[in-house]
Amino acid sequence: TSLTHIYFGHNFNNTLGHLLNNCSSLVRIGLGVHFKQKVVFPPNIKSLIIDNDYCIEHLSDTIEEILFGYNFGCNFMQKLNFQGCELDKLPSSTKKIEFNRYGKFNKNINSFPNGLKILKLPTSYNKQIQNIPKGLTKLVCSKDYPYISEFAGIEIETY
Repeated sequence: TSLTHIYFGHNFNNTLGHLLNNCSSLVRIGLGVHFKQKVVFPPNIKSLIIDNDYCIEHLSDTIEEILFGYNFGCNFMQKLNFQGCELDKLPSSTKKIEFNRYGKFNKNINSFPNGLKILKLPTSYNKQIQNIPKGLTKLVCSKDYPYISEFAGIEIETY
C-alpha cells in the first residue's frame, strides 16, 4: 500500500497481529495512551509516536525516531497501572528522541542509545542528565533549562 503514516487514537487497544507486515511503505506509527499490546514492528517502521510507558518494552531495533506524547511518564499513566518509564531499554538504532513540548515528563533520564543525535526535552523538564551521549549533536529545550551549560559543543535550540 502507499500508506506511510498511521496514528491509532488514545482509546485503541486492539492487537495488530501481522497487519503491519502488509504495509511496506509505512514508516511512522502512533500508539495512544491505552494501547497495551505487544507489537512486532516490521523493519520499515522508523518512527514511533508513543503516549504510554508500556510500549517501550516492545520496540524493535529498526526504530530511529521516538516521539513521546503528552501523557508519557506522568502520574496519569501510573494510575492506569503502567509500570516503568525506563528509557535505558530504547533501541540502539534510535537517533532522535523527542518529548512533547508541553508534556509532563520530568523523571531522571541518564541512559540513552549510543547513536542518539537529537534530544528534545519538554518545557518543564528540570533534571540534570548525567550521561550526555557522546554523539549528541543537538539539544532542544526550554531557555530556562537549568543544566543547558553542560551541553557545550552541542547545537542548542530553545523555546
